[in-house]
Amino acid sequence: MVFSATCFSNECGFCATCSARGSSNMGRIKLHLKEKEEAERASDLKKFMGKQLVEEETLKYHAKMKEIMVKADYISPSDSGFMRTRVNYEKGQGIDYVRYNLIRKEHKELCSDGHCQVFHHSAHETMIKSYYPLLPIYKRLASPSHNLCASCIQS
Repeated sequence: MVFSATCFSNECGFCATCSARGSSNMGRIKLHLKEKEEAERASDLKKFMGKQLVEEETLKYHAKMKEIMVKADYISPSDSGFMRTRVNYEKGQGIDYVRYNLIRKEHKELCSDGHCQVFHHSAHETMIKSYYPLLPIYKRLASPSHNLCASCIQS
């Protein structure tokens, strides 16, 4: 038997009551985020950030990505313009775990950064299907399950 205090807001997402209500939303998270742990972390981070901050940061992220893409003449993964195809994330080191290659075809990859995953999780289904597969994403050579978007690579 589990005992818990009543929810202070009825929308916190942390207590047993709110978690039971939000369980249908967890299916959406698992569908779009590859690993269960990443999905749970993105969901928790989204709750801590709050709706308003997520919306503000998402707008900043999209503006920064647009700026990067326009500056490099990037249209899509297959038409990458002048976007760098190989990047050493930590300059001055010649080891594999810092080398990234630009994905050159439409993809379902996500940036491994927690904030980027929150933005993806918060996006509308249409945006997930049409916008995110075209973003410039870099895949780590030594660990193909780790990706960074152009915004995170340049930060």
